[in-house]
Amino acid sequence: MAVTGLIMAAYLITHVLANLLVFQGPDRINAYSRFLHGHRRALWAARLVLLAAVALHVVAAVQLTGRGQAARPVPYAAGREPQVSTLASRSIRWGGGLILVFLVYHILHFTLGTVHPAFVEGDPYHNVASGFHDPLVVLF
Repeated sequence: MAVTGLIMAAYLITHVLANLLVFQGPDRINAYSRFLHGHRRALWAARLVLLAAVALHVVAAVQLTGRGQAARPVPYAAGREPQVSTLASRSIRWGGGLILVFLVYHILHFTLGTVHPAFVEGDPYHNVASGFHDPLVVLF
């Protein structure tokens, strides 16, 4: 689980840094997009590694949850008050599920354009600029 998490975190950092090119204008971000799409094999290899990392991460999460529940099949008699855990550690499964929902929407919106009414293939600057005009998209 840790290895797949590191793969996804490394991708997230590079993805965010690359998307900051949008602030340098349409020429920079669109040139970067053309560069990526000009190297289709490498792009698809990265996508497959990410897809495998996400799938293995979900499998590991389910397995770890099962192990945790099997370790204590009988509930505590007096209830279970958190002693040293944080809200983040107690709600991490919900956060992971929300991130997964966001990823699906993000791909449908900015990669495939199926939920983006003004999507233009090969023009990420336009897609970001027009996509962020909708306050609900920005909020999500």
